[in-house]
Amino acid sequence: MIYEDRDRLKRALQASAEGTSRQLELDEAARECAEALMTGAIDLAQVHAQRYSDLKGMPAAAPAGA
Repeated sequence: MIYEDRDRLKRALQASAEGTSRQLELDEAARECAEALMTGAIDLAQVHAQRYSDLKGMPAAAPAGA
C-alpha cells in the first residue's frame, strides 16, 4: 500500500513538473514575441509566435500581407 501511494505521488509530481515547465516555455515564447513586436522586429516576432503555436499545438496565424 505504501509503495503504491509513493508511486502515485511520484507520478503526480512528475506530471506537475512537466506541466509547469511547459507553461514556462509558453510564457517565455509569448513574452519574447511581445518584446520583438514592441521593438519593431517583425521577423523575430514571427519566429516566437511560431514557437508559441508549436508549443500550444495550434497553427500560427498567417503573416500580414501574405
